[in-house]
Amino acid sequence: MKVEHYCRGALYAIVGISVFQALIGEYLGFHQCNYLCDVLLILLLIVRMWESKGAFIYTLKRVEYLPIAAFGVVILLGWFMNGVPVLHALWGMRNYGRFFLFFILVVDFLGPQDAINLEEFFLKLFPIHITLVVFQYFVGGHKQDALSGLFGTITGGNGGMAIYFCILLCIMLSRMEYGKMRYPQFLSYLALMAVNTAASELKFFFVIAVCIAGWYVVVSQKKKRAVTLAVIVCIAMFLGMQLMYQIFPFWTGYLDPTNIPEVITSQTVYSTSTDIGRTAVFSKLTPMITEWSGKGALAWGIGLGNADYSDSFSFLNSEFYTVHQASHYTWLSLGYLFSETGYLGTISYLAFFGVLELRALWRYYRERTRLQMLGTFFPFVALALIVYNSTMRSNFAYMMFVMLAFSMLEKDPQRNTTFWGEKHLEE
Repeated sequence: MKVEHYCRGALYAIVGISVFQALIGEYLGFHQCNYLCDVLLILLLIVRMWESKGAFIYTLKRVEYLPIAAFGVVILLGWFMNGVPVLHALWGMRNYGRFFLFFILVVDFLGPQDAINLEEFFLKLFPIHITLVVFQYFVGGHKQDALSGLFGTITGGNGGMAIYFCILLCIMLSRMEYGKMRYPQFLSYLALMAVNTAASELKFFFVIAVCIAGWYVVVSQKKKRAVTLAVIVCIAMFLGMQLMYQIFPFWTGYLDPTNIPEVITSQTVYSTSTDIGRTAVFSKLTPMITEWSGKGALAWGIGLGNADYSDSFSFLNSEFYTVHQASHYTWLSLGYLFSETGYLGTISYLAFFGVLELRALWRYYRERTRLQMLGTFFPFVALALIVYNSTMRSNFAYMMFVMLAFSMLEKDPQRNTTFWGEKHLEE
C-alpha cells in the first residue's frame, strides 16, 4: 500500500510542477524543473511494471486507448519511411508520449477522491494567482503576455494561464450545477478572471469561455440555471473585452462578432506573411512536407522528431526546423503534428480526444454525477487548444491531461474503488 501511496504522490507532484514551474524558475533559478516530470514518469512506469509483473499491459484494453495505439503505429510507419536520427526520434516520442503515459497512470492509480482533491487544489490556488497578478502589474510593471500570475512573467506563460482558467471555469460551472458553490464566490471569481484576462490580453479565453458556457447549457440537466449562468459568463466576458479595448486600444473591435470569422480564417498568426495561420496548417505545410519527403509523407509525415526542436538542447534541433522555423509552425500544436505524422497521425491523435468526449458523454448520461459532467468539458477544450497554440505540447498540458481523465475515475466497474481504502463518492 505504501508503494501506491507514493505513486499517487508522484502524480500529484507532476501536476504541481506544471503549475509552479514558472515561479520555481523565476524566483529560485531552477529553470529545468520541468524535466523532473520526465524522471517521475519513468520511475512510475518502472514501479508499475515491476509491481504488476507485467500485468499492467493488460489494463490497457480500453476503447479510449485505441487511438493512442493507432498513433503509435503511424509513428512507426513514419520512422520506417523516413530517416530519423535516434536522438530526434526519442525526443519526439518524449514530447508526445509523456502525456499519454501520464494519462494512463492517472487512470490506473487515482480514484474519484483524488479528482475532488485536485478540484480543491485548483480552486484554492486562484486567490494566490490573483495576488501574484496584482504584484506583477503594480510592482513589477508587467502586462500582456508577461502578466500571468502563477505562470510567471515570461512570454508564453499565458498559455498555462489559459489552461488554468479553462479548468477553473469548468469546475465552477459544474459546482454551480450541483449546488457545490455559491453565487458570491462564482461571481467574484468570474469577475477577477475577466479583469485578469483583459490585463493579460488573453483574447483566446474570452472566446473559449463563451464556448464552455454554451456547452454547459447543452449538457446541463437544469436548463434554467444553466442559461442564467451562461448569460452571466457571456456578460462577464463582454465586459472584460471592453476593458481590454480600453487598456489596449489597438485591439478595439478585434473580437466583435463581425470580425471573428476573419480572425478564425486568417492565414497568418501573429507577425508576418510567412506565418502559418490556425486554419492554414494543412494548406501551407503541404508543399513544405512534399518538398521535404515526397507526397507520401502527407499520409505519415516526415517522421516523429524530424520537425522538432529544443530551447535547452540545440543538438535536438531538426533540419526541418532549421530551414522552416520562420514559418512559425512550432507556435501551433497542429503544425508539429501534421508535419511529423501527416494526415494519419493527425487523425489518430485528434481521435483520442474525440473518443474521450463520446465516452464521457455516455458515462454522464448513464450516471448523471458531477464529475462525469465535468469530464465532458475537457476533450473539446483540449482540441481548441491544439488548434490555437502549442501549449498542449508544453509542461502546462499536464493540467489538462489530468482533467481529461476525470470521467474515467468515476465508478468504473473494472476498477477496485476500495483499493485506496476509499469509497466511491456520489455527488
